[in-house]
Amino acid sequence: TLELLVAPTITGAELKRKVAASWEIPPSCQSLMVGAWVMGESDSLCVFCRPGATASTALVLISLDIVLQDLRKDQTLNKRVNALAVLGRLNNRGNDQAVAAVCDCLCDTEEDVRHQALRALHSLAAPGDTRAVTVVCSQLVRAEPAHRVTAIRVLCNVADVGCERALVALCARLEDISVDVRREAVQALGKIATKGDECNVRRICVRLQHMEAYA
Repeated sequence: TLELLVAPTITGAELKRKVAASWEIPPSCQSLMVGAWVMGESDSLCVFCRPGATASTALVLISLDIVLQDLRKDQTLNKRVNALAVLGRLNNRGNDQAVAAVCDCLCDTEEDVRHQALRALHSLAAPGDTRAVTVVCSQLVRAEPAHRVTAIRVLCNVADVGCERALVALCARLEDISVDVRREAVQALGKIATKGDECNVRRICVRLQHMEAYA
């Protein structure tokens, strides 16, 4: 429940912005219902209230439809990036529809879209989500070192401890051309590898040929 002190003339758009400030739910994801009526962007609250009423109740409905539509490839780059940023701020972890849409964006031809999709997955994917683990692992071979570093950090968030797919992908990054990626992979292995797992110890020992690279 959220209580707000507002003027009776406040519009639907203004009320959504106040809700967004308190609950971090973007206005584009909100629909406001006052009684049996949907409050439009330009509607004033007083239109839906009884004469002389000093308080009113509005129901906030959350929908991802508009945001997900903006992820379509026929939308502009800015729209796709902004939509992904909105999904990341929602922090609606485990929403299968949102996770699937964001995973698809990791195949986008635009680097900015792929990078923002990774950031959104960090907030959306539940630990152990196999689809999220698979697509994030696929990002570890992208050309941009900064993107690979981000992907490793996201992988730590979505992969369970002992996840074989994640461990194999991370071990491969121990020989990455970028020292930043190699360092990030070492740290990630410490979080995902099961302590005492001899197979993983052998994997890492084989690849760590020059310890000074991780100093």
